[in-house]
Amino acid sequence: MAGSKSNGKRPLDGLVPEELAAGHGLLFTCGGVPKDRADEALGADVVRDLTARGLAHVAPHTPTTAASFQAVSPDLALLTLLAELQARTAQDHDLIMKCLERLREILPGPARGGSEDPRHVARILTDKEEILALSMDLIHSPNRDWMTLETATTDMPITEDCGIAIPLAHRGKVRCRAIYDQAAIEHPIFLKNIERSVAEGEEARVAKVVPMKMQLADVFAALLPLSPTASGGALLIRGSDVPILHALRDYFELKWASATRFGNSQPPPDCPLTKEQLQILRLMATGLTDGAITHRLDISESTMSRHVTAILKQLNVPTKSRFVAGAIAHQRGWISDPEGAQ
Repeated sequence: MAGSKSNGKRPLDGLVPEELAAGHGLLFTCGGVPKDRADEALGADVVRDLTARGLAHVAPHTPTTAASFQAVSPDLALLTLLAELQARTAQDHDLIMKCLERLREILPGPARGGSEDPRHVARILTDKEEILALSMDLIHSPNRDWMTLETATTDMPITEDCGIAIPLAHRGKVRCRAIYDQAAIEHPIFLKNIERSVAEGEEARVAKVVPMKMQLADVFAALLPLSPTASGGALLIRGSDVPILHALRDYFELKWASATRFGNSQPPPDCPLTKEQLQILRLMATGLTDGAITHRLDISESTMSRHVTAILKQLNVPTKSRFVAGAIAHQRGWISDPEGAQ
C-alpha cells in the first residue's frame, strides 16, 4: 500500500506499525475515503487503531459530500504521538517516587569517620550546611542543562538572597530552567528572586503544584530532599549512566511542557477562554486524561466536563480528541509549543 512520501518516507514511518503508517499516508494523500468503504480500503483493524490513536477521524456528511474517513494532518499526527509518550511518562511518576522512597529506606546515612566512596551512585545527606554547600556546588557542574523544581515550602526564612544565582560562566552556554509552584509566585520576596533569576537568563515556568524540590545537573547529578522542606535530609544521586537520572529528566520535561511560562499566565487578547480553561487546555495538549487534570487542578469532574465542552466549542474541534484541541489552539497562538519551547 503506497502512502504519502516526503524524501521517500511517510511522516509516521518508524513511529507506528507499518500498516498504520501506510494507512495514514494513503488517507492523507487521497484526502480520505468514503466512510462505508474505509474497512475495505484499509482493513477494519487499521481503521480501528487509527481512530483510537487519534490519527484519523470520520468527517460528517455535508449537503454536497458523503461522510468520509480522513487522516489528521502530519503535524497533528506527530503531536498526538508525542502526547502518547508524555502520558506514559506521567504514568511512571508514581513509580519514580516509590523508587526514591525505597532508596531512602535502603541506603545508609553518612559514614562515621570515613571518607565517601566515589563508587557510590547515591548517598544520603543529613547535615543542613553540607546540603546547602553541595547545592551551591552543583550549579557550577553542568555543561549543558540545569533543571530545578522549586516550591515555596521551606522551614527557613525567605530572603532576597536565598536563591542560587546563575554563574556568569554559564550564561548563554548552559540552559537553565526552573519550574515554580503557584505559592512561590504569590510570595513577594520569592517572586522578586524569580524575576532576578529570569533577568540572569533563567527560563522559568509555573505549575499550580510542584510535588517536590529537585536540582538536576545535565543527566549526571541530582539532589532531592527527603522531606517537603529538606529538613529531613537530602538524597544525592550521581553517575554517568544512571537510569533514575534519565527518569527524573523525563519527568522534568513532562512538567515543563504542561507548565505556564512565567509572566504569561493570562489568555492572549484574542482567546475567548478563561484563565482556568486555558490552563486545562495546556494540560490537555500534553495528553493527560481528564481524570489526571481534575486531580492536578483539584476540581470536580462536573467542572472539568463543563470546561472541556466550552473549550471544544470555542475551537470547533472536528473530533473529540483533547490533544487535537491543544494542537489547534497552539496553531492559533493561544498556548505555547506543546513540546516545551518558549
